[in-house]
Amino acid sequence: MRARADALMAKLTAKLEATSDAKKRLAIQTKMLRLLPKCTPAPPQPALQVGAGKAAPGPASNAAGSASGGGTAGFQFRIQRTPKAAIVPAAGTAALGGPEEAARRRLRQQRFGDAGAAGAEGDDQADAALVDSGGLGTCEALEKEYLRLTSLPRACEVRPPAVLAAALRLVKAKWLQNPDYAAASEQLKSIRQVVHGNPAEFEAYGLLYTQATSAARNTLAMELGRVPEHLLSHPFVRHAMDVCAAARSGNYSRFIALYDGAPRMSPYIMDRLLGKMRLLALQSTVMAYKPLPVPLEHVAVQLGLETEEEAAALATQLGAVVDLGAGCLDTRASAAQPLGPPRPPA
Repeated sequence: MRARADALMAKLTAKLEATSDAKKRLAIQTKMLRLLPKCTPAPPQPALQVGAGKAAPGPASNAAGSASGGGTAGFQFRIQRTPKAAIVPAAGTAALGGPEEAARRRLRQQRFGDAGAAGAEGDDQADAALVDSGGLGTCEALEKEYLRLTSLPRACEVRPPAVLAAALRLVKAKWLQNPDYAAASEQLKSIRQVVHGNPAEFEAYGLLYTQATSAARNTLAMELGRVPEHLLSHPFVRHAMDVCAAARSGNYSRFIALYDGAPRMSPYIMDRLLGKMRLLALQSTVMAYKPLPVPLEHVAVQLGLETEEEAAALATQLGAVVDLGAGCLDTRASAAQPLGPPRPPA
């Protein structure tokens, strides 16, 4: 199944490279995004070393990829992106503000005054074009580095709604393959910069991620202290605060209820806490009902699952004893052994 998806991705890549029409390129990119979760995950790439004497990799197209040479390593989905470390000043540049640099700038201004005026006129025309289009730009990059704006952006730097929608689908697809919060956060902030998304939504994601990853108990308090006061009453932020409170107090029933009604992309982050809370729910159920058997239907509700089969499979995986014939959890036998995820073989 994955081999067929890899082969189809390679064909779409070749077709994308041979197409110059913007609409056709966007349609091909959309197909590639839908196909990406079915492809074989590519191995993690080594970090880019700048200034170490190694040549930097060449630029890739916006959604161009190629199959890695390992045969079974899968299809590598590459996105055009300029790393921050690649933007470095030229060697030998004089110190800014020095008298020699000031004289050099004056001489350059006299020599290229006409060219500078023409460039400024071009910038004005680009800015006017962006305003006249209602802020709809022409950039086709699916991934774009987040930079704080210090001036009005040009049309070539702004992504239109169709590209933004494809970029959001890419963020979700890559999160499912490798939940890298830093990379996803940067791309979401870059998307929000254009669409003016809900700030409370991203504050809520920050609280949830802090609860899911931080070992120190005061880290969440520090993160909460950074949330603007006027956003504390927003439903997204309130939901995140309730999730954090339920996780910290071990209230698995409340956590499961909040998970079922989580807004937007909150469930993706709550997944990091879900396994721990389900284990706590199973342990509590065993200790509360021992030695009585517990119907699997009730166990499914406690674990936040839909079917008795799912409850039986998860309980067995965590070390509990299930009587499939009677359709119940054997609390007496389950309490006689430690519950938890299976340990890797030594």
